[in-house]
Amino acid sequence: MKTFIDPVCGMTVGESALRADGYDDVAFCAPGCRATFLADPSAYSSKSTAATGDETRDEEHTHEH
Repeated sequence: MKTFIDPVCGMTVGESALRADGYDDVAFCAPGCRATFLADPSAYSSKSTAATGDETRDEEHTHEH
């Protein structure tokens, strides 16, 4: 299974996570992260969003889903 790193919060998410049209290499853990990204995509463009498979879920992930 392919995984992604949410570019807003850094959480590892699966390929069935929320997506954004026009950004095939980006996935989000929650609608809030997606909205934050879409408000200013260029602020996150330099971050790598594809996970290598070695990442684990961020236990410090604190925002609401």
